Amino acid sequence: MLLHSWVPTLTQANLCPSISFVFFSESNITVSLSSNSTEVIEGDVIHFSCSVYTTTGPLSVVWQWTDKQAAGPGLEVATIDREGTVWHSASYRERSSYGEIRVEKVRADTFSLSLYNALPGDEGQYSCTATEWLQAGTEPELSWEKIGERSATKTVTVKTVGKLLQPNLTLLLPFRKFSRKVVERGGCGGCTPPAGRSKQLINIIVPFK
Repeated sequence: MLLHSWVPTLTQANLCPSISFVFFSESNITVSLSSNSTEVIEGDVIHFSCSVYTTTGPLSVVWQWTDKQAAGPGLEVATIDREGTVWHSASYRERSSYGEIRVEKVRADTFSLSLYNALPGDEGQYSCTATEWLQAGTEPELSWEKIGERSATKTVTVKTVGKLLQPNLTLLLPFRKFSRKVVERGGCGGCTPPAGRSKQLINIIVPFK
């Protein structure tokens, strides 16, 4: 598919307007998103790398977050414009000022997002949306045209420290010494066994009260 734009120009001979066409092909970019892990522990680093392939023009990128169920609209984390300038959204600006959110243009076709000191609320789906641009028109009426847009998504789980360290209370109870009880072999539970049935001495662990 060919896209085109036009701008009127004036000829020197009769100053009559003429039309100048600029043709360019539709974008064929593809986007790949990878992460350092799909499951991290609270306080660790979440790192994403977004790679864009088959590019012909400059790129801009938008990083977004949604919950695991993608129930609501995506929350913008940051954007990188065509010149490579990073803009953090209001929701993440404070954390970025502490250095906990870092967004970079690594190369012309590679972008990264890092969240340091991961919080339980950071769990969810992250998307990288890349837009390809080309200039159209003639001097001095040049403008940027969006010729393609693709995105990729990755889900990350954040394990909270509380859940990881939750103790097994049954293992922490203090115990007395073994008490001994005679029970019937076969589970009579302390009853007097019938004639011919043997008795078994077992140890029973009794916790302190």
